[in-house]
Amino acid sequence: MAVNLEDPERYSSTPGIFTPVSEDVPVAFRLSQETPTAKLPCRIVRPHQKNPNFVGRAPLEQRLQSHLAPRSEVIKGQRSFALCGLGGAGKTQAALQYVFEHMEDFQVVLWAHADTRGKLLEDFGGLAVELGLTKHGDSDHTGRDLLKKWFENATVPWLLIFDNADSKDKNDLFEEFWPAGTHGSVLVTSRDTTLAASIGGEILTDLDEDSAIALLFKMTKPQWQDTSEERSSLEVAAALRIVEHVGYLPLGIIQAAKIIVNDSCLLSDFLDAYNDRELIEGLNMFKPTAKSGEIYPLNLSTVWNMSFESLEEEQQRFLNLISFLDPDRIQLELLSEGAASAVKKGVASLAFMDNVRKLNRCKGPVVRSSLVTQNETLRELWMHRLVQHSCHLRMNPSARQESFDKAYSVVKAMWPVPPRDNRHQVDLWPTQQAYFAHVQSLAHFYDQSQQDAFPLQAGPDFADLLCDASL
Repeated sequence: MAVNLEDPERYSSTPGIFTPVSEDVPVAFRLSQETPTAKLPCRIVRPHQKNPNFVGRAPLEQRLQSHLAPRSEVIKGQRSFALCGLGGAGKTQAALQYVFEHMEDFQVVLWAHADTRGKLLEDFGGLAVELGLTKHGDSDHTGRDLLKKWFENATVPWLLIFDNADSKDKNDLFEEFWPAGTHGSVLVTSRDTTLAASIGGEILTDLDEDSAIALLFKMTKPQWQDTSEERSSLEVAAALRIVEHVGYLPLGIIQAAKIIVNDSCLLSDFLDAYNDRELIEGLNMFKPTAKSGEIYPLNLSTVWNMSFESLEEEQQRFLNLISFLDPDRIQLELLSEGAASAVKKGVASLAFMDNVRKLNRCKGPVVRSSLVTQNETLRELWMHRLVQHSCHLRMNPSARQESFDKAYSVVKAMWPVPPRDNRHQVDLWPTQQAYFAHVQSLAHFYDQSQQDAFPLQAGPDFADLLCDASL
């Protein structure tokens, strides 16, 4: 990560060798020494929690266990498995289910966000600290190298998850971060179906009919209802039509269930609502994304449109704003304090969320709709990438520009800038590290838009933010 680079003049220029030039011996020098003793057990799955509504996929979990279990008889040496498939098919949730069910089988578990190099570097650096290999303030590059060395030499069972390994340079990232050797287990989730063959694994399809209906019933069941109570044939028939319409994708079923519960409607009423909103006819109609050519069912977008349209104007503006941020870790502190600071600097358009009360008023319905997930312990939001993509598809050029301006104003207001005479101020690194992925996300959307008919425009403030983050 750019904000954590140590002064190159402190080291020898010999490639691969860390030789301190000054009398201060940096942590990186440990690479030529014995790897520090790790603090065990150490299991990090942030920001995720166990999903109580997970259904189906039992055969998949068994196959995962046979390939990844520390004492697996199927695989000798280092074990790996890739869960691949369409966005929204439940790859991440299936991986999480396996991790939480078999957490005790592994002494070390690291959930790493693999969509960018910066996030991988941050996650590896964080686990190195948690394991006791480095301390807070040490370079993430040092943490990565020490952690990889620990993985390669460890004699205890460990599991490393690369989640959302979808970027074009993922093979380069694997080469940089994938531990060598014959130890441990590695689980990958990705939309790239070729990984199932190259790494070993399988392509995750939609839920089977029974599991899809079971998920819908579980999500729409009143708390007072007996779970063993048999559903009527009319309810089962209505549920079947709903899950067919959303392509049996778990994320689509969850969205449909939320609408049914929030509107207190019968399953058959939901189908009437589909008709009222001119549901696209046919179950096999698809729409390519603008960039990747990946296909998504239009019916899934229709379900999300119903969730979007149920939000008030300020709540939609809030959702559009956060869709420009990194979806894996959207800090509530960044949103509330960043908006308040930006308003004081003259960005009046953020006044609708410039204190905790206003933010909660915007955030609450968005969380309840399942368009985003909230981790109360970490005080962070998480947004599925398909939801993020749908937000951008819904916005017209004017709304996209307005949301982009608000998003970078929030981040810029919170980005700590060191004084010119101390550009490597170490105590600012944790905050810079926490917000760096948002700067990367903003830069990505800006760069991507330059090929569009109405590209995003950015002024000196955005350029200053990129400069301060060394992008």
